[in-house]
Amino acid sequence: MSAYLREYLYADVDKIRSLAGQLMEGVPEESRTTEKRVKQLSLGIKAVAGSANDWASEEYVNKSLADSLFATLEDILESEGWLQDISDVLMAAETDLTNLSDSYPPAQLVRITGPGVLFDARLVARVLSGLAAAGDGVAALIRSENQSGPKNSQGAGRKNHQKQQVTTPDADTLEAMILDFDPAALGLNAQFLRSIVKVSRGVFSPGVHLMLTPRGDDITITARLQEGRKYLETDPEILFSRYGTARQTWTLVGSIGAYSQSVSSSDLDQHSFMEGDTISRSKFAGYINKFMQLIGYQGLADMPQFPGFSIVPLAAYRTIVGPRLVEIEKQGEARV
Repeated sequence: MSAYLREYLYADVDKIRSLAGQLMEGVPEESRTTEKRVKQLSLGIKAVAGSANDWASEEYVNKSLADSLFATLEDILESEGWLQDISDVLMAAETDLTNLSDSYPPAQLVRITGPGVLFDARLVARVLSGLAAAGDGVAALIRSENQSGPKNSQGAGRKNHQKQQVTTPDADTLEAMILDFDPAALGLNAQFLRSIVKVSRGVFSPGVHLMLTPRGDDITITARLQEGRKYLETDPEILFSRYGTARQTWTLVGSIGAYSQSVSSSDLDQHSFMEGDTISRSKFAGYINKFMQLIGYQGLADMPQFPGFSIVPLAAYRTIVGPRLVEIEKQGEARV
């Protein structure tokens, strides 16, 4: 049994069951033992029919593992050498972050514990939309206090909104959530807030992202947490109201997806996809991929940024702090 209690943020149960099934030759669900009575028919020499009763026992192993399934799988993977904890490697100042792929290639199962942040462009849009609504409300209250009568107040309100009228974006974009408002109370305008949301959804695809920064901002390990998986079933606002936006320690377990590459615009100049008068399909795909790598290198695409890499997550959790954890850490310090 694990010495730690975990609070799971995310668990891809389908992937966990797939790996556990390969290692354990099936994933048990529950355990029960049944007895059944077997009636045997025997024919003697005299053709006299006789019967005998035997007892047979059938055991069904289908243990309910639930949340312990991942912890069990994690222990097996680590004990059999499939899973490596690379937290200390990433934190060490002497580690050459540009050559990590030599020691830990893509598809390697790893565990990383370190400081990280959550990010979701949808939350940015909702928070700024609420800010715009609150600012507009505050401005309206100020106007109502400063005006002597209802007629003057209504006229001033119409005049002010006419000056600040801005075309609202298409309804299918997150920035459409931010409506025009009176900037008097905030010192900001709606277009500025929309611009923040545009950049957020352009750099990060809408959805929950976990970014670990074990050595400050020298390297970022990214994981896109797919919706519909276990534990990640809450509204973004509730999720962030629980965990906040500041860095805190997370543990991420999964396989290395892909490493980013250092790309410059000159690399594109040297990459041609034309063969005479025809287009080479494979070279064209390579050219476009190289172009996207350049965008990712510049931080303008939802891709790992050099020298970081992405993780295909199995689970993300944080360790629950309590007397037991303090005791374990003291024992570790005493051994050192």
